[in-house]
Parts: sequence; structure tokens; C-alpha cells
Amino acid sequence: MADKGSQVVVTGMVVVTEDEDFNVIGVEIHGDDRLRYNVVLNRNGMSLAAEMGEMRAEVTGIVTEKPNGNWLTVQHYEEPEEEEEGEDWMDSDEWDDDDYEDDEDDW
Repeated sequence: MADKGSQVVVTGMVVVTEDEDFNVIGVEIHGDDRLRYNVVLNRNGMSLAAEMGEMRAEVTGIVTEKPNGNWLTVQHYEEPEEEEEGEDWMDSDEWDDDDYEDDEDDW
């Protein structure tokens, strides 16, 4: 874990908690590093919640360790770049529905 006040880049799922009136009362990042980060609800934190809530994000900020968890003050965020482990066969230009006949008798 980073030292107190260290700048980090965290990639993970942005989880937003709202009250019964749909006001944001909490934001967490469930990091790919298996850590959870509480987001400071300043202007950038609220913007992260509004734009990236329930999505994956790459967040740059200052993390501070406190007794109640790791707190992240957001400096910048964006959608993470896709990992290029291998091309998805459904996105391939080689895939063509017209190559396959749909014979209803086979169903």
C-alpha cells in the first residue's frame, strides 16, 4: 500500500452509494489491486460519481491511509484502456453472418 499522501493510479469499479433522495453519500473504487478506496467527495469526487458511476475507471489521485480505510482525493480520471490480450472473435472483420445459413429445420 502507498505511504500516507502518495500519488497513485487506481484502476477499478466506481461504486456509488445514494440516499433515498438519490443524493450521493459515498463513492468507493473497488480496485483491481483488491483494495477498496473511499473517494473524498469534493468537486472531482462528485464528478467521478456522476460520470463514471458503476463503470470501470482509471483514477489518479492522492491516497491517505486512515483508521477507517484508504481515502483517495481524485485529481484526474478516465476510462481505462482496453488490454490487448487477444482479439475478440465477435469484433473480428472475418465474422460475417452471411457466411452461415439459418436452417430452421435444424432447430
